[in-house]
Amino acid sequence: MHALGHILSFLFDTVHGATLSIIYPAWMRVLRERAGERIIQLRKELFGVNSVDETIESFTSYFKTLGSPVSCQEAGIDESKKEEILRLMNRNRAEGTNFGFSDTEREKLLAYMF
Repeated sequence: MHALGHILSFLFDTVHGATLSIIYPAWMRVLRERAGERIIQLRKELFGVNSVDETIESFTSYFKTLGSPVSCQEAGIDESKKEEILRLMNRNRAEGTNFGFSDTEREKLLAYMF
């Protein structure tokens, strides 16, 4: 997902850290079932909460306290760009290092990003 952050930064002149604060909570939502154990490890280390959903919300809240956007709209990326982003994600087979994404999961990721 890190590479997708670079793509968003390039396309929309968005600070890389801001793109990551949009992408990572969305990534966790899409992969909550397959990556649940990894998310739970993160939960234990960082937030001391009890579930994957609480971890995602804690991450999202943390990014907000930093003033970082947690959605594309908050970063000034218009919803009309969704198809362009999805096309690039599918063309470049955007996925995580340890977990591959299907085209359907990329659509879900994009929905969570907006």
